[in-house]
Amino acid sequence: MTVDVTREDQKLELAADLRGFFHDALSLALQEQRVEATAPTEHYLVALLADFAHPTELATETLERPLPVLLAEALNAEGHERFQRLRCLGDSVLYTSGFFLDHLETHGVELSYASTLGARAYGSAADMLRRNGVTPREDAPRPPELFEELADKFARFAQVLSTLADGLFANSARSTDTGVLRLYERWLRSGSTQLASVLVERGVAPTRGRGGVH
Repeated sequence: MTVDVTREDQKLELAADLRGFFHDALSLALQEQRVEATAPTEHYLVALLADFAHPTELATETLERPLPVLLAEALNAEGHERFQRLRCLGDSVLYTSGFFLDHLETHGVELSYASTLGARAYGSAADMLRRNGVTPREDAPRPPELFEELADKFARFAQVLSTLADGLFANSARSTDTGVLRLYERWLRSGSTQLASVLVERGVAPTRGRGGVH
């Protein structure tokens, strides 16, 4: 069986400004979190971020259905569908962990559990590629190793995307009067110094505990 390991939307021409924007933002977040990523994995994460600017129906299932059910369905699928479901689940959990942690918490899903499940999805995708003997061109990304890296560093990459998201929220809050409370709630979860700085700029003293918003 031949498995197409190229992300569907990577086959399309991504807008240069969008790809460049996410590449720069991701590079800064990786540096801030002191996380190393191989070039293929960094390229994959940039494509993931660009994809989720317009998520597919399969990707949005992560926000709507129980994660264990999605994993079971992926593992029970066969052939190309199995690989696609595993990869999409890993992508969606990773993105959600970085950008919509509040959604997971609202549904009683701890980040550590989501990270374990997302890492398993990527790891299973890597195993599937290896069993099917995928041998990419010499100058192409090595898919099993790429997905192994995503699995092994899942929690760290989730933190990188969370840092990236914090930057986007901070920039948005600087340019609009709305969303300050949402920014504060995100700061409570992440403790981001970047978000705290913006809150101070907007006249809000970020404090934890009973003090609330000041």
